[in-house]
Amino acid sequence: MARDWTVTVRNGPHVEHDHCESLEATIELIEQRVEELSGQAHRDEVKVLKRRYEAAQQVPVRIEIAGPGGLLGRPRAGVDLRGDGSVEPFTGRLRRLDVALSDGESPYDGLRRVLGGAA
Repeated sequence: MARDWTVTVRNGPHVEHDHCESLEATIELIEQRVEELSGQAHRDEVKVLKRRYEAAQQVPVRIEIAGPGGLLGRPRAGVDLRGDGSVEPFTGRLRRLDVALSDGESPYDGLRRVLGGAA
């Protein structure tokens, strides 16, 4: 079976790539990596010139996934692990759109829902 899903983990200046055979395996890998990296993601408020960036505004870890398909037709999505420990799912690559979560839905369930038709 081909490894169709690509996972890119950006942790500060470090970039890692991995491959998965299914959407479910990809989501499980993302959950595992967020759990592993959540201890390193904490950030304090930063002031640059006259601007303040709270921890929730900082994205120390971004995990992106690219699904199967041609270069332009590949589904793109991922999660941002923010400096306050929150996890926010998104779709798209250049134009990121937040995934709206239903009551009780985890960020990972949200990704499963929006990418379910792309598998």
